[in-house]
Amino acid sequence: MPTHNPATDWFSNARYGLFFHFLQGNYEEVSQAVKNFDATAFADSVARAGAAYVMFTITQNSGHLCVPSAVFDRFTEPHEKSAALGRDIVAEIIAALAPRNIRLMLYYPASGPKDHEKRARAMGCEKKPDGCVTADFEITDAFAKNWSEVMRELSLCYGSGVHGYWIDGCYAWSLWREEVAERYRAALTAGNPASIIAWNPGVGENKANSAFADYTAGEFDDLLGPVCAGRWLDGVQWHELSFLGKCWGQIDSPYTPEQVAAHINAVNANHGTVTLDVALDPLLSGCRIHPDALRQLVEINKLVTS
Repeated sequence: MPTHNPATDWFSNARYGLFFHFLQGNYEEVSQAVKNFDATAFADSVARAGAAYVMFTITQNSGHLCVPSAVFDRFTEPHEKSAALGRDIVAEIIAALAPRNIRLMLYYPASGPKDHEKRARAMGCEKKPDGCVTADFEITDAFAKNWSEVMRELSLCYGSGVHGYWIDGCYAWSLWREEVAERYRAALTAGNPASIIAWNPGVGENKANSAFADYTAGEFDDLLGPVCAGRWLDGVQWHELSFLGKCWGQIDSPYTPEQVAAHINAVNANHGTVTLDVALDPLLSGCRIHPDALRQLVEINKLVTS
């Protein structure tokens, strides 16, 4: 793969974007959240926050996708019905964000759902390694093949409406390897070859983690800590992802708008990009940014240099 990918130019110039953990636990919770989701209200709140892009979770640990997937159902439906109820909220988000000139990126885990063992095994997972820090399943060849089929199906479905991906759980103890990155990349870019991808090696490890990376995953627990010395790190776009609230998907931020804006401005000055994880409003089933977070983001946006 070429380094210094020009497909990241828009990302380098994006100033900042927002990450959303649209994650509920069981089948009923996911189904209800999907049923109640309002893509227009969601897009309106993102636009008010001044974000150039959104990162949105397809799924994480529960084994439930928030969108329909015939391929995923083929592997897993005997163990539980699809929670998406036939509604594709990602397609609706794409349609709502596009007129506002906001791009969409998607989150996938690299390995099977650790909280739904039956589905994980149905997809080809076999075991969790001894001493595994995060309780993730090992990425077997069978799982990588099957999961990439789901990725490919959805990539073709969304086409140019999705501009990139943030792939979690690319850990040594989960048997992350280049063959998997290559397989996943081919699947994820099937619908849009210009999509940019990051593989997350873990908290605080801001590095490419693969020859098939376009930008760093950049997961940090301290929003103000990382220092961007330049656009490129190991030939990929420098990027940071951290939470604006007290933890992932939460409110009660320990930072002032002035502190956050100053940090974003410093990163942007060296052509890096910052993604802020923010809380969704539980009263509206995650249909918009939590009002407390939105108030802070509006003030941050005023202070971030254009």
